[in-house]
Amino acid sequence: MSTNPAASMSNTSSLIPTDLDSWNISLFPGDLLSLFSPETPVELVSHSSISILKDDPFFKDWVFAGDIRCHMRIAPCYKAPLVSALEELDYVLEPSTFPTALIRGSQHISILTFVNALG
Repeated sequence: MSTNPAASMSNTSSLIPTDLDSWNISLFPGDLLSLFSPETPVELVSHSSISILKDDPFFKDWVFAGDIRCHMRIAPCYKAPLVSALEELDYVLEPSTFPTALIRGSQHISILTFVNALG
């Protein structure tokens, strides 16, 4: 398991054009508010996306938490606290039994609510 996914990006001595099907970035929750309006709807994820695209093994257990023109994933340790924080805001949610999906059913919330619930 990789301990530092960014380490492989530090060697820029042999940059060549590469065909890119997707890309991933890591952000602090609050950074999402600089990319999206606070009212932007987020669909909480109820089905785990099994990606055919390669990703660093470090992220293999991360939870698909929200979709908003992109997949938003969180470390597994934040799944239960995120669901609990949303339930405290009177959202009726049932955590998914799939380890890499957040909830069962369908629920939309604002990106501001999502960020605040992540604390």
